[in-house]
Amino acid sequence: MAFVRYCKQNKAKCETRGASQIKLSSTTLSLIDRVNRDVNRAILPQNESKDVWRDNVKVGDCEDFALTKRAQLVRMGFSSAALRMAVAKTPRGEGHAVLVVSTTRGGLRTRQRGTTKFARSSTQTLPG
Repeated sequence: MAFVRYCKQNKAKCETRGASQIKLSSTTLSLIDRVNRDVNRAILPQNESKDVWRDNVKVGDCEDFALTKRAQLVRMGFSSAALRMAVAKTPRGEGHAVLVVSTTRGGLRTRQRGTTKFARSSTQTLPG
C-alpha cells in the first residue's frame, strides 16, 4: 500500500516509459553499479516508524534507497519500464524493498549491502 500512496503523490515518477529491458553491456553494468554504490554511501540507513516511501533523501530505509536509485537511473536515460520495485520478506519476516533492473541477461537486484551473487532465478545482486 505504501508504494501505491507514493505513486498517487508522485505520478510522474511512477510512469513507465521505454523498453521493458535494458541491453546489458559492460558500460550499462558499470553505470548501474556506480549509482548503486553512490546511493548506498549517500543515504544514512534508518528504519522508519511509519512506512513512508520517498526518493532523494539523506536518511531512509530500503525503499528510499531503491527509489533514489531508480530516480537517478531514469535521470541518466535508463528506461523507467525496466526499473522495477520489488518487495519481499527477509528470513526474519521483515518486508524489504529493492530495485530490480530488467536486462537482456536477466534481472539485476540492487542492494544496500552484500556482494555480487548470481541467484538461481537469474537475478544478479550488485554489491552495496
